[in-house]
Amino acid sequence: MFSQNKNGQQKPNHPEHPIHPEHPIHPEHPSKPEHPNRITVLVNGEEKMLLPHVEQLSYEEIVKLAYGTTLTNPNTIYTVAYSNGPSSNPKGTLTKGRSVWVKEGMVFNVGKSDKS
Repeated sequence: MFSQNKNGQQKPNHPEHPIHPEHPIHPEHPSKPEHPNRITVLVNGEEKMLLPHVEQLSYEEIVKLAYGTTLTNPNTIYTVAYSNGPSSNPKGTLTKGRSVWVKEGMVFNVGKSDKS
């Protein structure tokens, strides 16, 4: 019995772990690691894992999650919008120096532009 990997190449199915149509990823090699004690948020469409004790994220931390860098260029402006937040702040925008309460599955969209 064979299945196809991401590149379209055939590989044998493992007899103890057959590939199921609803779960095509091999159980020993999941597409994302399971971390039951972590909070998962989406930042610009990418899943990001937060430590379980994180209750808030600052504007600067969200920008760093989105672009992997700190805010060093004074001519760059970042816009941060969020949705699917807790009842105290279900959606909105965030400005420099501010923080927001976070919850599992919260969505952040961060845009970057130059001052002109």
